[in-house]
Parts: sequence; C-alpha cells; structure tokens
Amino acid sequence: MGQAHVGGEKLFAAQAGQTVPVIDPLTGEISAAEIFVATLVASN
Repeated sequence: MGQAHVGGEKLFAAQAGQTVPVIDPLTGEISAAEIFVATLVASN
C-alpha cells in the first residue's frame, strides 16, 4: 500500500516504549529518558 508524499511535507514519529537511564555526572542522580525516533518522508 503506497502513499505519495512531497519531500519533507510530513514527519512520522514513534516512541520506543522503553526508557534509558541518564546519569548526571555532577550529582550521580539517575533520570529516565524516553527515546523518540522521527523521519521526514518522501516518495521515490
């Protein structure tokens, strides 16, 4: 099922669902960061 898109007209984004620990080097505090992936679409 193809879809026609003008280059850069739309952006598709998705959330990975899991989090990644991010450690503050100064305090050692651990925070959870969510991962998002996005792509600009184009046909052909």
